[in-house]
Amino acid sequence: MKGKIVIIDPRGWQGAVSGYRPSPNIGIAYLIPMLRKYGHEVLVIDLNNEAMPDAQVLASITEYHPAIVGFSVKTATMNSARILSQLVKKSLPKVPIILGGPHTTLAWQELVKEPCFDIIFVGEGEQVLPVILSRLVAGESIEDFPGVITKRNFKDGFYLNRQLITSTDLNTLPFPEYNDFPQNVRKSICESYPLLTSRGCVYNCTYCSVPEISGKKFRKRSPESVVEELRWAKRKYGITAFEILDDVFNLDMQRCKEICRAIIEANLGISWSCPNGLRADKIDQELADFMFKSGCRSVMVGIESVDSSVLATVKKGETIEDIEKGINIFKKASINVGGFFIIGLPGDSFESQERSVEFVKKMGITAHFNMLVPYPGTELWNWAKANARFLCDIESGLHFTDSPEKMKPVIETDDFPASERRRTYEMVHTRVRRFSMLVPPNLSRWQYYCHIICFLWNYDRWQLLPYMLKKFVNKIWRLFKRGLHLLKDPFFLTGYNMTNEKIRDPIEVFTWVCEHLPLKVKGSLALDIGANVGQYVSSLTSHFDKVLAFEPSIEAFFNLAKKIKDYPNLEIYNVAIYNMSGIIYLYKYEKAGKDFDLTILNEGQSFDCWGSKVERVPVLAIRLDDLHLSSVDFIKLDVEGSELSVIQGSMETLKRCNPTLFIEIHEKSQGEQIIDLLQNMYNFKVLRHPGYAPMTFLWEKHYFLYATPKVKQDSL
Repeated sequence: MKGKIVIIDPRGWQGAVSGYRPSPNIGIAYLIPMLRKYGHEVLVIDLNNEAMPDAQVLASITEYHPAIVGFSVKTATMNSARILSQLVKKSLPKVPIILGGPHTTLAWQELVKEPCFDIIFVGEGEQVLPVILSRLVAGESIEDFPGVITKRNFKDGFYLNRQLITSTDLNTLPFPEYNDFPQNVRKSICESYPLLTSRGCVYNCTYCSVPEISGKKFRKRSPESVVEELRWAKRKYGITAFEILDDVFNLDMQRCKEICRAIIEANLGISWSCPNGLRADKIDQELADFMFKSGCRSVMVGIESVDSSVLATVKKGETIEDIEKGINIFKKASINVGGFFIIGLPGDSFESQERSVEFVKKMGITAHFNMLVPYPGTELWNWAKANARFLCDIESGLHFTDSPEKMKPVIETDDFPASERRRTYEMVHTRVRRFSMLVPPNLSRWQYYCHIICFLWNYDRWQLLPYMLKKFVNKIWRLFKRGLHLLKDPFFLTGYNMTNEKIRDPIEVFTWVCEHLPLKVKGSLALDIGANVGQYVSSLTSHFDKVLAFEPSIEAFFNLAKKIKDYPNLEIYNVAIYNMSGIIYLYKYEKAGKDFDLTILNEGQSFDCWGSKVERVPVLAIRLDDLHLSSVDFIKLDVEGSELSVIQGSMETLKRCNPTLFIEIHEKSQGEQIIDLLQNMYNFKVLRHPGYAPMTFLWEKHYFLYATPKVKQDSL
């Protein structure tokens, strides 16, 4: 039977809500297509990437009328899931709550005793959860399913039989679905798509919970399956890069080479990285060269410690020599390398981590130092219970943070107490200049540098003066380069540079320019501030010989479009750059009689863009001669069943059939359906590019159509 399920990713310390890059829960993304394959309806509530108060969460769940509510939990999100599940149980007492995710594998014996959870699921849920939901809707028993624990079947001596997906089935799983996540997540995966090519790890590292969660058997997808997902993701989401998030991607070196060959042959033109940590002893020069040729530009290596005794104690299975050799191989292939280190492993010390910092500088790599958090089920957990003192619950433990005050070690030992662990955390990040791990981002500039000076004085005082001198010289050099621009082209300013360098708000600068320039300047003003261009176009065009507006937002473009007739010294450009291929699309909007047309600068034309020349670059050549953009209505459409719904604008605008209607379509898969409805129901003729739309604004990751009843359907 079919049912409705709400899947919640509880609040944690990672994700957009906490100030980090939006990143989806991949486990949930894999569940969505399998649930829908069985006819179930799914609502995803992602509290790590979308801030929602509890009242709004409860309202969303109640309005959805689910048959079951599920939580996907990590250790760091467990407490949040517990609090929210209690509220859900109070509001919907008859709706069963199921708990899954990595943390359930580690702590199911304790979790099954908590009253707010009706079902604990341990294992990989893609094949099991849809059937569980069907049975619950039908009122049937689920206790016989592998990995399912309830208060009815749990008792002393209970044997957990969990089910892991085989390699064969991994190749046939539907690809993960991300359209149910918040918009910031959908945008983020376009820029760096998360890819899993294998599951499980065969190694015995005492601190690692992966074998407990994903099993000790290495289950791998075929190169054909991996490349097919990348093709699919590029079509569906328009991805420009991807990251492989396997626990140990390069365990099977021959398979890695085959995947790289397949990516090269597919000619996808997208870059990729391995941010989860590779084995340094599972790399040779041939594989590294293949990785680079297929688009890999950066990798992280699991180093953990450069103390040989510590590596032996945690059963890493690598030597310092192996690690050095692997790093050098990657660097020889021109791949950027970073290393993961753990503070607080058995035998670790302040002095040991000082040697880690020296190793980082010697090898010329970046470094990420994480505070140790022992996890249940690991050998290190048993060691900690026997040899250390627990200072807080592991659910509140942090591997890293942006402030030492927030860093509270979970355990301490007599030879490495908590105060020394915090001091080590400050020292390593100071000496590798990762001040983002020490200084909160919301401080003023002078507070920020005061914190940095204190850290440098405490842990690297001989480098304090050189560091400040370097900062001062860089600042003077930037001002000097800006002065050269002013001499060459007075008031050549870009909002992009000013924002990145935090000089001041671009709007304040333009306001000052308009107020203080008494005469017209012999030069041009280049703007890159989106919608704010329109607010100042009148004043700015009166002060400058030429005003060049770069990459205005869609709404700003139409506002400027109506003004370009009145300001002959205004030029509008759009620039989009592909990361891998280096192709630059440079659009220029020009006056053409009463209206104006869209034209593209000639292929290979040199253009001074933000102070750097772009020469001999292939530029897409398009001209829409019949497309009049002087009177344009802007509307966003969606599809509900066989009906068009308006997200922005009004249906009256659509029915009025203005000479030109500009339509934004968020989902490319809906495009053909919307086109059919426009043509059949509203008698529109739709101008389409063979690549789907006449113009794709890549930086907004949406798809656009021009529709007009006056232009015959054509292929550009």
